[in-house]
Amino acid sequence: MLSFDLFVDYVSENILLMLPERFTGATVDVRPMCKPGAKYLGMVVMPRGITTGTIVDLNQEYRRYQKGGSLDDVMNSIAKNVTAGSQELNEMIIFEDYDVAKEQLFLRVNNRVWNKEYLSNMPHHDVEDLAVTVHLKMRKDEAFLGSVPFTYSMMKMYGVEEEQVYHDAMESAKKLFPPTLNPLKSYRHQSELILTNEMGINGAAALWYPGMMEQLAEQFGGNFQVVPLSVHEVIICPDDGKTRARGRQAGLKSAMTKYSEPEIWLSRHIYRYAEKRHCLEILI
Repeated sequence: MLSFDLFVDYVSENILLMLPERFTGATVDVRPMCKPGAKYLGMVVMPRGITTGTIVDLNQEYRRYQKGGSLDDVMNSIAKNVTAGSQELNEMIIFEDYDVAKEQLFLRVNNRVWNKEYLSNMPHHDVEDLAVTVHLKMRKDEAFLGSVPFTYSMMKMYGVEEEQVYHDAMESAKKLFPPTLNPLKSYRHQSELILTNEMGINGAAALWYPGMMEQLAEQFGGNFQVVPLSVHEVIICPDDGKTRARGRQAGLKSAMTKYSEPEIWLSRHIYRYAEKRHCLEILI
């Protein structure tokens, strides 16, 4: 079995031999990268004349190789993904006018402490240990959401300020990805609700849609608690004290380690929305 370094060398030196003719003259770039919850060594395959390309997580591919995948199978899978990713990039929409682009903005929420490097080149609205970021939707279908983070360089390119971008994203996000609230279980004649969006991707950010926290406070008769299941969904609960909050926190920590990947972890804390102060705060 190849070591990780030899695996990286083999993949980067041979990937172009396995790609279609349109990749002739393409550039292969291997460099450290980061995404929410993780750092990894990435490989970018950029067709000639194009400054972006499909990113391959080489750490992930090496783990697949270690688990028994043959080198040929791994290479074939990488080649297939690069080819498909290149086609998806070709189909993405490029927005030159901010008045058009702002209609495709949406929100995502990540853990601010765990993702400092990832957040360093983009504006973000901080709430306790969380960071709400803005993203530009490039393409969406039932199985795929193509998007890019709205970075400081994009703000400069479009000539807009951070406050304006965040305001526009809040307005467009609720139209692009309408929120959904569904009962989870009953407790003392009140429902615990699961909040996400219609697509079920990045749905935790629906909590920051205009008027959402106020709507929930009215529904729960005041303060409420928030359990951050993942970046995709949160549970809204009655504000029934710290004892029950500790039980929810224990369940959250258990679920994080057993059933989800670090990339989608949001926080280990339980939050409370304080209606009188109109703010979300860490409860425990």
